[in-house]
Amino acid sequence: METKKIVAIIGSPKKTGQTIDQLRAFENCLEEHDGIEIENLFLSDYNLKECLGCNLCFDRGEEHCPLHDDRDFLLSKMLDANAVIWVSPIYAMHISHLMKKYLDRLAYQCHRPAFQSKKAFLLVVKGDQFQPSIKYLHTILESWGFDCVGSLGSASIATMPEKVRQMKMKQMKKLAASFVAQITEKKKKSPSLMELLNFKMWQTRAMTKDPENRDYRYFVESNLVKKDYFYDTKTSKAKLYLSSLVFQLLKIYIKREMGGFENA
Repeated sequence: METKKIVAIIGSPKKTGQTIDQLRAFENCLEEHDGIEIENLFLSDYNLKECLGCNLCFDRGEEHCPLHDDRDFLLSKMLDANAVIWVSPIYAMHISHLMKKYLDRLAYQCHRPAFQSKKAFLLVVKGDQFQPSIKYLHTILESWGFDCVGSLGSASIATMPEKVRQMKMKQMKKLAASFVAQITEKKKKSPSLMELLNFKMWQTRAMTKDPENRDYRYFVESNLVKKDYFYDTKTSKAKLYLSSLVFQLLKIYIKREMGGFENA
């Protein structure tokens, strides 16, 4: 049986407490299935500097970033895995500062996503009380190409009354089984209307740039200039037609508000 490698990116600055209790419980559910290998990566263990906002990663390429830290090591771990679990506590009604810093360091992925249909699971402790935190993670990771196939946002089961804990454990086991099934299937999802629009926007914007621009080179070198999406997938003609129609309206708006895609 092929081993399924899962990496957990952990945004908690602590290695004990509710977030880790919840993660361990979920990982125990995953490990009930054969062929699961999990590696926990605590962001607090790595050197991650704060983004300077210089735009070099966007314009010239991520290899030109002036910050030399552990970003690329962590990136390689995710690329090598079959799936990624994103783990964060709630601080000040949002994800932790460590998680946000890591997301900022990989912001160029919104333009040039490398995780096409790689499966992701979101585990945000107390995210049920602050749903925007889960929605934010979902939006960012989908723009990087991830297929977010599940999320868990409740408080730590370790602090729950026994009856509630048992109910939550059943839910967690179902989520874990679904996550493993999604990883095993390896099927690339059909893009949504919004994902088709986002692709068309980045594609059009890239082609307005100088040929030395990294986004321009990405679309040319990846043979994406005349594609409908990042990868070949079954998409209905109706959805493609609707996305094209909405995109034409979007072009009018962007030209009026920003002067064109080159300024977007």
